[in-house]
Amino acid sequence: MVPDQLQALRLEPDAATVHNNLGYALSKMPQGPGGAIAGYRKAVRMDPQFADAHCNLGVALAQTPGNRAVAIAEFGAVRRFRPGSVVPAFDAVPQKAGTK
Repeated sequence: MVPDQLQALRLEPDAATVHNNLGYALSKMPQGPGGAIAGYRKAVRMDPQFADAHCNLGVALAQTPGNRAVAIAEFGAVRRFRPGSVVPAFDAVPQKAGTK
């Protein structure tokens, strides 16, 4: 999956969807969400209204300690750019002790 996305990136380096798809492929790797976050952030920088990339970024950030507020902001972007979307209810989940 990742090799295919890297090939797509070589062919279309300026396509936000390619960076989002690469982020998704990386999110399935055992190394955790770090590489995925970079891909999603690049997609969002390239297309600030790309709701799917904001959602994916929010999910990846929610899995990373210390990024709760940023994840919630990404889910807010999804609601702004795609009203009526169903987004993860992470912002409605009580904060666990020791997390931000």
